[in-house]
Amino acid sequence: MQVSPVMAKATVVTFSAVLDAARIAAGQGVPFSFLRIGDRTTAIIHHPSLAYGDPNVDSYPAFPIGWRLSAGVIAAFRPKLALAFAAADVVGIITPNAKQNRIRAAAIEALTGGIRYVTTSLDMRQPHAHLDRLRLLLAGRTVLCAGMGASSWQTASSRLGAEKTYIWPLENSPSVTTWEQYDVVARWITKMTGPRMVALLGIGPWSNPLAHHVKVAGGIGLNLGHGLRHLERVIGRDA
Repeated sequence: MQVSPVMAKATVVTFSAVLDAARIAAGQGVPFSFLRIGDRTTAIIHHPSLAYGDPNVDSYPAFPIGWRLSAGVIAAFRPKLALAFAAADVVGIITPNAKQNRIRAAAIEALTGGIRYVTTSLDMRQPHAHLDRLRLLLAGRTVLCAGMGASSWQTASSRLGAEKTYIWPLENSPSVTTWEQYDVVARWITKMTGPRMVALLGIGPWSNPLAHHVKVAGGIGLNLGHGLRHLERVIGRDA
């Protein structure tokens, strides 16, 4: 491991190490959370008062269709993200670009003053490339899947040996654009979470506070994002 060149207080770890740490935590009944920061989360942190499509978002991409967040919703994200990132065990910064890494690192440090461990490996976008580690993490456990395509992750988790699997009940209408909608998911996931339970999350920037909810409830919260969509296809071929 080495000191991060973009986050002076953080130690760089591989994505494999993240999955190993999550497995060990689950085995010991210790809460754990892995968060990620991408374009949308960075824009939310740097521009907390800006709504969807505001031209002053500068170099950050506008929120895509399905993520039309109001200024009030975006502003409310900041304290929730600060809490989640400060408590995170590892944070993933999603870009191969060093300049963007620095921007995103600055966004996190502006909220928290620093974090302990960071991964910048693009492997975090390809969790399906780590089937052996995922199998060790999920086998015999209860797994919650929340996000677009969660039913396919549920199938994949079962094939990897999960004892029980559940999906976010709004699977057929997965868009979240308000905190009221978020609270529905958060209440469900908190109710379902227990020690050694693993939550696979892929609901954009909402996944970060959700992962924190899971950790506070005693589980393993993993924001694995859209990389989860490959799981069922790859497992169907290789399992």
